[in-house]
Amino acid sequence: MIILPTFNDFFSSNYSSFEVKIYICKKEADLFINFPNINGKSEDNEKYLKNSLGFIDNEINWIENNKNKIEDVLLKNSIIELAENIVSSAYLLECVDEECYMLDDGFKIYLPISDNDFLDSLYIESVSIDFNENFSTSIELILLCKPDYFRGQYMVIVIDKDKNIEFKGLEED
Repeated sequence: MIILPTFNDFFSSNYSSFEVKIYICKKEADLFINFPNINGKSEDNEKYLKNSLGFIDNEINWIENNKNKIEDVLLKNSIIELAENIVSSAYLLECVDEECYMLDDGFKIYLPISDNDFLDSLYIESVSIDFNENFSTSIELILLCKPDYFRGQYMVIVIDKDKNIEFKGLEED
């Protein structure tokens, strides 16, 4: 279930035009809305936000309803193999029969990581919807895992105006 924000839920941000907390894919996440700085007036941005709420709601619903497509893109990009390579640099536990590693966050990870275990660990940390001068959009998703298979790095997904999904790789703060 998605809880969509209203106009009054948004607040101006130093990092984007507006931001708000949303509930998406069973977790709380940050939503950042970025409008082009056409003439630099904050009241114009507020007008753009009011006029864009339905569109923003549609984008959030699209993400929620197409979670499996996003997951498929990650799997096709060998994300589990990448996770296993990073996990295998953690502390190897010698007291078990299976290959098991202890992560910095205290989680024990057994290799190989199953698709289901990996996908169940995924959650959206933030959604950024960027409007361009023509007011078409691109979306950037920041995904994390619990347990933290990527040891402090996060996955970046970009979705263009035509809903093409691309895994951009791992990044860290």
